[in-house]
Amino acid sequence: MSREYDNLDIRIGGNLRRVREFNKLTQTEVGYILNVSSQQIAKYETGKNRISASNLYRLASYYNTNMNKFLLITDKELEMEVR
Repeated sequence: MSREYDNLDIRIGGNLRRVREFNKLTQTEVGYILNVSSQQIAKYETGKNRISASNLYRLASYYNTNMNKFLLITDKELEMEVR
């Protein structure tokens, strides 16, 4: 049974993708950081799969920021944080 994609999961996934692209990383490289496949990163980024809090923490540590960067609601807020 497939679940309907949650808007928050989709939003967090989009933020993951934007931050990854801003840092010029591939899905494969982020997968290596989290010890998951690039396919799993793609699913996180589309909201098909939920990323765990521990993996959000790992990414925040890698990007030298906090987890809020991935939880921001608006594109404007994210843009201000990325800079």
